[in-house]
Amino acid sequence: MAASLTGVDIDRIRQAVTAVAGAHGTDQVLSRVVREAAHLCGTPLAALTMRAGGRDQLDLVSVFGTGGVIVEGPLPIVGSLNGDVITSGCSFWSSDVRRDAKASISDIAQRNGVRSLLIAPFPVRGTVVGTIAVAKREPWRVSARDEAVLKEFARSIGISVGHVWTQANSRCLSAFAPSNREAELRAPWPDQPQPAVRHHLTPRERDIVRLLLADHTCKQIASALGLSQRTVEHYLDRLKLRLGKATLHGLATLVLADRLLE
Repeated sequence: MAASLTGVDIDRIRQAVTAVAGAHGTDQVLSRVVREAAHLCGTPLAALTMRAGGRDQLDLVSVFGTGGVIVEGPLPIVGSLNGDVITSGCSFWSSDVRRDAKASISDIAQRNGVRSLLIAPFPVRGTVVGTIAVAKREPWRVSARDEAVLKEFARSIGISVGHVWTQANSRCLSAFAPSNREAELRAPWPDQPQPAVRHHLTPRERDIVRLLLADHTCKQIASALGLSQRTVEHYLDRLKLRLGKATLHGLATLVLADRLLE
């Protein structure tokens, strides 16, 4: 599924990100994350998982809308829906997860009264280290817009939430160490990450920002890149949201200051 976010979606996500940023303490931040995720997608249930002490397991670190024991102990990466999302980097949705062929998955759904489910990858500093899931107790036809909203929210809060966990020495992140191959590709969770690690631009975002810094209008950027003007505006709106800037001037200043195009 693929969908563009509307201006209304961007505003709602920005408000949710602000609510998370306004929380104090690790527990409150985690609680706010799942609450806002549920509200954004119009669901009564939400959950956040993160890699556990071992790289092959996941911890359920916060839930919204349900009590009691959702799962007993960590979830395995291999064989779980959340693990599949982390491994693939792609979202998962089901209108009736109770019918899943894997008994372990359908049992969890039955025990917690979950019928339909949407799981999005949760990236921190460019690496998928967990998932955000929202669910309903009745059939739900998940839309491309629902997926886009949840993924953008997850990506937008990654920086601030990752900072909270790092400061709190959360085992969910401090124990996550890249393999030798991964270490060649990215830095392994420094306490004080450099700006270029903390903020990451995709190739398309780089193209757009380069033209923006060259004093091109959104219409001119769209023409140069073969995009619609509205698509370019969406890219810039999402960048401002993710990097915490309200204006294009603020966005341009941050890009230059942090050398994000180098």
